[in-house]
Amino acid sequence: MNKLMYHNWPGNVRELQHTIEKAVILSDSDVLNPDDLIFSGRKPDRTITRTPLTIEEIEKQTIQNVLEYHRGSISKTAEELGLTRQTVYNKLVKYGLDKPSTPKTRKK
Repeated sequence: MNKLMYHNWPGNVRELQHTIEKAVILSDSDVLNPDDLIFSGRKPDRTITRTPLTIEEIEKQTIQNVLEYHRGSISKTAEELGLTRQTVYNKLVKYGLDKPSTPKTRKK
């Protein structure tokens, strides 16, 4: 996890996705190890100091990201995270997260 967190991701989410996909494809194990992660010849950027996130901060960010990805759909968010709709709703309240508004389409 540290290797992922301290890497400078110039390609953002796509680079992370490709790194994980490559590691899964090339790994001989069901569990990824730090040695399985190959960062396109770049070394991790150690100049950035980050404070470790708490489990709750990670959970909040994850729920927020998945909810945004699914354009505010609590059902789809719950399904992807393996939670019930009620649990996702309770966590939205707990973390003070607003459900993202879905873009409205015009009727013609």
